[in-house]
Amino acid sequence: MAKKNYSVNDLSYAQFMADSNSDDSIAAFTQVPTTDNRGWVHARKFLNNAGSIGINVDGSVTPVDFSLSIAANEVFIIRELEVVFADKGNINSLEDFMSLPALTNGILISATLANPQPTINIKTNYDIVNRLRRRVDLEDVGTQSIAVGEVLFQAPVVVDGSLGHQITATIQDDLSSLLLSTISAIGVVKEI
Repeated sequence: MAKKNYSVNDLSYAQFMADSNSDDSIAAFTQVPTTDNRGWVHARKFLNNAGSIGINVDGSVTPVDFSLSIAANEVFIIRELEVVFADKGNINSLEDFMSLPALTNGILISATLANPQPTINIKTNYDIVNRLRRRVDLEDVGTQSIAVGEVLFQAPVVVDGSLGHQITATIQDDLSSLLLSTISAIGVVKEI
């Protein structure tokens, strides 16, 4: 399948995931930037590992970190994190993780910020529902499934590149059998 670019303004993430179901055709999913009158740009930034946004990796032997990257001259005010898991199998129960057995170590989401946030550890479908509170969809689509959840922060989270602030997701289990799965931050960014 040919690579496609999708905009958050005109296509659903579910369609993006449906079109990205083979390992050799990872599409780019970007938000069309819009700027307000004070210079803030609405943005979606993916946590990544060496440029790769797909958290469907094997972190069982050596944990794999995915971090939010912003320039040293930027401030990113995050209102939510969106977590998307896509699976080749159906969701069986809340005690499993997607169609896999419950994760042994989990996906650890942490932050190094001026206003610390609680660490989140996701090991089961129940954790997806319980920890990702704002909006959670667990859906089976034919023989595949998708889970979309949003972590809405109590107050906006300020990530200041000049202070070395960071948000990290550590994959500590084997998620390589999942389809493209991602964690992205949504908010506004501005050069300082």
